[in-house]
Amino acid sequence: MDASSYRVQVGLMGDRSWEVFYCSDTESLEAIFEGVAHCLKSAVIRLEQLHAFALCSGPGSVLGIRLAAMAVQTWRRIHPDEEAILYDYRSLEAVAAILMHSGAATPFHVLATLSQHMWYCLTVQDIVRTGSIQSLCERDLKALPGKHYHLIQRRNGPAPPVSAEPLAYDLSSLPVVMDANGGIFRTVQTPEFFADGRLLYRKWPGGRHRPIPG
Repeated sequence: MDASSYRVQVGLMGDRSWEVFYCSDTESLEAIFEGVAHCLKSAVIRLEQLHAFALCSGPGSVLGIRLAAMAVQTWRRIHPDEEAILYDYRSLEAVAAILMHSGAATPFHVLATLSQHMWYCLTVQDIVRTGSIQSLCERDLKALPGKHYHLIQRRNGPAPPVSAEPLAYDLSSLPVVMDANGGIFRTVQTPEFFADGRLLYRKWPGGRHRPIPG
């Protein structure tokens, strides 16, 4: 299940292929439950018969990721014998694996919007060397050699400061590449959320808002 972008994607995975695949551009809360219901009905299977879930931890829409995580945590606990296995994967790593499978020339960089002037970036040097996801400013991005791909996760997000090929977030070929570079799926105990160390939040002290001077 992936709700990290404006396009929610849900599927039932078989042996390196989707048995059922669903995607929707409607709001995350609605699309998550509609997608699961559609997949279960199409495959004639009940929720408690699922033995594992795969969940995108980001980067991407914090709201969508958290909604999907809460739903999956609830569904895992209804398994009659034991809690269903949970796998985690990251959006940029999935896209990089799909690009490599399609024959994209290396090195290349997969970008996603972090803020107005900051970008997530995953660099793939060659077929066996993939870096970690970093947060980079415009100056750092412009210094990177190789082709840039821009993963479209927001409907109206800013364009990257470098020439980049736009990519729709399409996971229809995810089962084929899930074992790339040692596997993009990781077993976790609870849902994880991709966190960026450069993001700082101030805690609201609970006081009343003061009028703006002037």
